[in-house]
Amino acid sequence: AAVRAEAHAGQLTRAADHADLVLQRILSGEQALESATGDFSDDGEADLKWAVEIETPSETQTEGLQAVIVTVVWTAPQGERSLQITRWVFVDPLAGGVR
Repeated sequence: AAVRAEAHAGQLTRAADHADLVLQRILSGEQALESATGDFSDDGEADLKWAVEIETPSETQTEGLQAVIVTVVWTAPQGERSLQITRWVFVDPLAGGVR
């Protein structure tokens, strides 16, 4: 059980690191702030796939506030697994760009 738990923790850590990579690419402007899908083939991790979903809350007092939802999916011995991370970002309506 301990070996399985350690393997699962390693998979979650790897997925979280790659989800953070996608978020950093969006925040840096390397990747557009839009819904998209892909994998990490260019990073040597073709078995990991990602999806980005952008949500703009309908009830907010802050114009430009958006939720960036990154999901990383991989196949484990127990089947398909995923990790989802949500990060709120502010897109300045006057200056443009993500903050």
